[in-house]
Amino acid sequence: MTSKLFDLAGKVAIVTGGNGGIGLGMARGFADAGAAVAVVGRDEAKSAAAVAELARAGARAIAVT
Repeated sequence: MTSKLFDLAGKVAIVTGGNGGIGLGMARGFADAGAAVAVVGRDEAKSAAAVAELARAGARAIAVT
């Protein structure tokens, strides 16, 4: 799952507020470009759901509360 414009394979993206809205969109974009993603947010359940979505799409992701 690598974007044609950017190759972030081997990189890690830390996305604050990555469990919803624009932050989740950015997390998806980083994951699509090949980065592993750390979703950082205050809501543990939303962060876990975001990580599950990214994992289903084939990304490496973790949640940090």
